[in-house]
Amino acid sequence: MITELKRFAAVTLFLFVGFSVNASSGIFSANNEKKISTESGKYRIYDPYAKSQKLTLKGQMHCHTTNSDGKLAPLELCKRYQSIGFDFMTITDHEYITPEPAGNELIWIGNSYENTNGNTPTTSAANYAHICVYDTDSMLLAPNYTKYRSYKTINEVQQFHEVERNEMINLCHPNWSGFYLPDSTMLNCNGHFSFVECWNDGAANDSMKLRTCCRGWDLLLSRGLRVYSLGVDDYHSGNSIGEGWVEVFSNSKSKKTIMNSLSKGNYVAANGKLGINPIVLKSIQLKKNTLHVNIGSPATIRFIGRNGKILKQEDSVTASNYSITGNELYVRVEVWSGVYAKWLQPYFIEKIR
Repeated sequence: MITELKRFAAVTLFLFVGFSVNASSGIFSANNEKKISTESGKYRIYDPYAKSQKLTLKGQMHCHTTNSDGKLAPLELCKRYQSIGFDFMTITDHEYITPEPAGNELIWIGNSYENTNGNTPTTSAANYAHICVYDTDSMLLAPNYTKYRSYKTINEVQQFHEVERNEMINLCHPNWSGFYLPDSTMLNCNGHFSFVECWNDGAANDSMKLRTCCRGWDLLLSRGLRVYSLGVDDYHSGNSIGEGWVEVFSNSKSKKTIMNSLSKGNYVAANGKLGINPIVLKSIQLKKNTLHVNIGSPATIRFIGRNGKILKQEDSVTASNYSITGNELYVRVEVWSGVYAKWLQPYFIEKIR
């Protein structure tokens, strides 16, 4: 704790002085399901945080090296993340599967890549998107797939990786500068995404507003898809390392437990500086039909439901709660302290009768 406080104080000084899912029948389990009754009927709620875990592990799930358009070699990038307190990572080079570099000491969660279809034309945004694929041994339609040979639609990537190969995929920066993925594209996907980014530090240059990608997430959730969200660096170069990440709740430091927690939504997304975010989540609990959130110091706590509607917001508080009615479809929570945020994964709500 003392080390973390020292690191946060150092970053604060640094800033001050100016240096530069589709609904799956298996998602409800005995361990994560809670049944409630309200005035509008009986419901079951999927609680991603129902099982307590003893560890919080910080990880990066979208970054680039010299194997594509990044400026750091794979091992150097791993060491940079290790130096600022990260526990696990993968590398998502463009159209290139970068294996774990020899000498890496972080937990490696599998070989990954980013399917970008080369320089995706903005005029074709209705058909093409950037998608990160995790823990894979095959690029899309390999060995016949090359970077500029042909474009692949979202549905083709989903069919190949998530449907046929049961691999997790992430819809990257749906609001990336110059490439705004139309709402209709996300809503008309045949399959679903494991994740969509709620924060991409490389999106839209320096616009804090556009780095937040929650509009796309809420569009997918409001369609009835059970999709989790990631905070990522999308690191390529410069000093922006450690400005977006996930904090996974796990019982052990292993790839298996990390991937299991990610698949169940037992984690939060975060942004910050050099891997530091001042928001401390003390407890996240669902008691009867009421969701309780407690944090370490005053901040804004916001409960969000269908179509991105703010259901309740309280400012400068250390605790807040929201009573679920059953009509929300989902409830997710954002905690904001200035420009820093943490995003909780959704509580999915399904009517029984």
